Amino acid sequence: MIWYDGKKKPTAEEAGFPSKTKIPDNGVILVGEKASLMTKHGSGHLPDFYVDGKKLTYPLETPEANDHYGQWVSAIRGEGTPTSNFDYSGPMTETVLLGTIACRFPRQNLHWDSTKLQFSNSLEANNLIRQAYRKGWEVEGL
Repeated sequence: MIWYDGKKKPTAEEAGFPSKTKIPDNGVILVGEKASLMTKHGSGHLPDFYVDGKKLTYPLETPEANDHYGQWVSAIRGEGTPTSNFDYSGPMTETVLLGTIACRFPRQNLHWDSTKLQFSNSLEANNLIRQAYRKGWEVEGL
């Protein structure tokens, strides 16, 4: 994975898009081996899919208009499962937090061991995973 953050963005070509594609300032770009996806945050914009630099056009299901808070309250009431449930949001949060650590190590490859919850090749990066709590404020299990 290559992590871009802030104003550092890939070029359209690096992302697998046509050369004149405008890369948004706020959003997500996923580049796979066979295709790329781009979506803008906060716009209600459905993702754009590209294969071999060509935008795919086919009907996508528009997500139900419901915010995270409403879904959370509905789930508490036993009415459905939120789209950001822990099965989804836990691994996503892990990825985002690891990305913030990776930003501190530009142009370095960090190898994450998700079983051991540590980097296998960087003691310095591992020191950013957990903090030492003051005596009396320790959290059991951390």
